[in-house]
Amino acid sequence: MKLLRTAIKWTAANALCLWAFLCNGTLVLPRIIEMDWAPASQERGLHPNPVRVQGVVDDHRVVQGKPFVLHLHVTVEKGYHINSNRPRDKFLIPTQVIVKNTPEFTFMPAKFPPALDRKLEFSEEKVLVFEGEVQFEVPARSNGNASPGQKNISGSLRYQACDENTCYPPKTIPFDVPVEVVK
Repeated sequence: MKLLRTAIKWTAANALCLWAFLCNGTLVLPRIIEMDWAPASQERGLHPNPVRVQGVVDDHRVVQGKPFVLHLHVTVEKGYHINSNRPRDKFLIPTQVIVKNTPEFTFMPAKFPPALDRKLEFSEEKVLVFEGEVQFEVPARSNGNASPGQKNISGSLRYQACDENTCYPPKTIPFDVPVEVVK
């Protein structure tokens, strides 16, 4: 993946050099900088990461061998949206919750609320999006062999953030949720 990113950056840098040369006759050597899309978007007045995720389990504890629900509170800043988990357009990246099973916990597919149907500047058709405060739920079970004590649930939220005019590259935010397993 890192090799692909480097290749894309070199290609973009070379295209920029060619453009600069053709426009003003000056040769500019490319300089590759490791960065996310955030600095360029900040220059345009956009927030570098308009999405935050926080996970919680009711009472911060789970009973050994019993089902529970991992609640993910997702905040999308005003002026932005993220694609729904089932966008209509095949070129839009769906929102995904990724939580891997462990010896202590088994996770089912995430449940998403109904998406909002919005008409945006860049799309001829309405798109399905999440905005503002959104809750996703991941049904789970504490396995019978889970030893009592403090555990950590790790996962990630993958999404594509957009504003009225632009969709940005997909991003993945990791999250950790501390829980206590009790008998």
